[in-house]
Amino acid sequence: MRKSMLIYALGAVVAMWSNIGLQRIIFDMASSHDNIFMVAVGGGTIAGLVIKYMWDSWLVFPSARRSLNRSRQFGLYGFTGVLTTLVFWGVESVAWLASGDHFIREVGALIGLSLGYWLKFMLDRRLVFVESDETQ
Repeated sequence: MRKSMLIYALGAVVAMWSNIGLQRIIFDMASSHDNIFMVAVGGGTIAGLVIKYMWDSWLVFPSARRSLNRSRQFGLYGFTGVLTTLVFWGVESVAWLASGDHFIREVGALIGLSLGYWLKFMLDRRLVFVESDETQ
């Protein structure tokens, strides 16, 4: 379990950099930051979700039950991500609204993502990537 948590944490870092990086690209391309916040946060979230699902299903939980088809498994993965995304968005939004500063927004995003990924690991281990009886 300790090894899978370390691999999971590394994947979380990769997904967080992808998320924040895409947000930064979207903000840099926008002529005004006032109306682009949700586009940037939403785009980054989708990028992070896809990258993290591929990472988790291939590297963290490779022996997990495959009786679910990939689309259903991804659906469950997305469902567990709803709560954790609310944590991430909440912390990032509070940081942005309180400061209006992109550095503080990104710090809030990193804090929210870290909390969210910790919770997501716990949920995914129990609900999405369940070990089959043969592998336990």
